[in-house]
Amino acid sequence: MRRTAMVLGCLALSGPAFADSLSPGQSGTGVLSSSNAKMEGAYYDCVPLIAQTGQTVVVTMTSTDFDSVLYVGHGSDCASMSVDERNDDGPQMGHNSQVTVTIEAGRTYWLRPTSLWSSTTGSYTLAATVQGGSANAPAAFHNNFRLN
Repeated sequence: MRRTAMVLGCLALSGPAFADSLSPGQSGTGVLSSSNAKMEGAYYDCVPLIAQTGQTVVVTMTSTDFDSVLYVGHGSDCASMSVDERNDDGPQMGHNSQVTVTIEAGRTYWLRPTSLWSSTTGSYTLAATVQGGSANAPAAFHNNFRLN
């Protein structure tokens, strides 16, 4: 039997809520704006990451509007999560970012897309893939991040 790391309580975010979560095999777009919460001076979004326990998920963030920074971590919410990985400039990706996380049972995972520079705004894209395995994942939780 496969176990799935599920995201619960997504509507109780300590920042702007998103319409969708992100699962392997999906991509979506978001916008950092002055209405977003700030951390260390930079606007950020919170995106629940939903994947199968044991999957190694690679998430790529791209933007032509700003130098992206992507965090992935686990915890009760995005703002206070324990950071598993942070990336400013992915390998041979210029100002785009890429993080990798192996999903552990019983943890709630979050993506925190942001900018390297404080008060920077603009659009970005997130895409998730499974490293060396199936992209099967549970259906997305629908709550303002838009899946493509």
